[in-house]
Amino acid sequence: MIWQDFYFVIDLEATCWEQEDNIPDVNEIIEIGLAACDINGNVISTFQSFVKPKINDQLSNFCMNLTKIKQKWIDSARPLIVVQESLENWTKNHFNTDLFNIVWTSWGDFDMKCFKQDCQRNNIRYRLGPHCSSKTLHSQKRKCKKCGVKEALRLEGLTFEGTH
Repeated sequence: MIWQDFYFVIDLEATCWEQEDNIPDVNEIIEIGLAACDINGNVISTFQSFVKPKINDQLSNFCMNLTKIKQKWIDSARPLIVVQESLENWTKNHFNTDLFNIVWTSWGDFDMKCFKQDCQRNNIRYRLGPHCSSKTLHSQKRKCKKCGVKEALRLEGLTFEGTH
């Protein structure tokens, strides 16, 4: 793994449906949220952007209720290739390095898999650096089975804020 003075914590939101909606299970990124943190976990800077899905840009009611993302935000969103370029420019301007040089983490592997899948679907190069699952790191450090983010926060004496 690359040693660095900072890392990215990324949380993606993706299209989703209730099973009875009878929509193929094709999750596409609709929002990228990122916090750049120093080695002590302090937030240095943030990046956020909505993303226009390629296959199905109409959000289900289930998705809007779950994520609190409004259809009008997706209607005016930019495609993944443009958002990824904006993220690259942000990285160069704020950290004087390329996006693929920065270790990033998310809770589990869903975000990494979704990002890679969306890049492939959109015929663009996946440009993010090495991924490290915070869920795996937490279970290794605590010597416990992998758990959800709410339970992990509880174990660490923290409370969950926002919508899960």
